[in-house]
Amino acid sequence: MENTKKICINDMGNKLYFKLHLFDVERGLDLADKLAGNLIAKNIKIRELLGELLPLVDMLDAKGDKVVKEGLSVSDCNSIFQNPLAVIELGAEVLKFQQVFIQNSALFQPLMKTLGNIWNTKTSELATA
Repeated sequence: MENTKKICINDMGNKLYFKLHLFDVERGLDLADKLAGNLIAKNIKIRELLGELLPLVDMLDAKGDKVVKEGLSVSDCNSIFQNPLAVIELGAEVLKFQQVFIQNSALFQPLMKTLGNIWNTKTSELATA
């Protein structure tokens, strides 16, 4: 199992490269608690969710080779992105990467199809790790 993955996000014609990391157990459980509570209350706040996901993202240089910023925040995105939807797509990619845990769990494998439909993005491109 790979612990990191490189991706490219298309932001208004600019290609931005990032390295995604997996949650550790405690942070993963914390996010699962928050998501479950928000889904039950039907009160998902994208900015708060991004605040949990972006620290798992390192920004890479223009070639996608070297880390130039470790662990992003929502406020970092003001100087990185032009399109706010590209930031949401980056968060979606982080969530999709976390699905590796579901693939190894017989209990949660039925969720794979549902999560795949929810987080299907069009401007993201996979890069080689």
